[in-house]
Amino acid sequence: MILYVEIIGYIGNVIISCNMIPQVYKSFKTKSTGDLSYITIFSGIVGLSLISVYGYLIKAYPILAGTLFSLVWYIILLYIKRKSERNTNNICQQNIF
Repeated sequence: MILYVEIIGYIGNVIISCNMIPQVYKSFKTKSTGDLSYITIFSGIVGLSLISVYGYLIKAYPILAGTLFSLVWYIILLYIKRKSERNTNNICQQNIF
C-alpha cells in the first residue's frame, strides 16, 4: 500500500515540476522575461524551499524530490531574468550616449 502512495506522489510531483519547463524554455529562447515579476519568482523559491524542508523533516521523499526539482527551475528562471535585465540596461545605456 505504501509503495502505491509513493508512486502517486512521484507522478504528481513530476507533473507539477514539469510545468515550469515551458516557461524557462521560452524565456531562454526569447531572452525576454519582462512579463515575469520578481515577486512571483521569489515567492515560488521561498515556498518550494519551505516545502522541501518539510518533506525532508517528515521523510516524504516524493515531496522532497518534486520540490527540489521545481526549485531548480525557479532558480534558472531567476538567473535568466537577471541576465536579461542586465543586457537590456546595457543596450539602453549604449543607445543614450
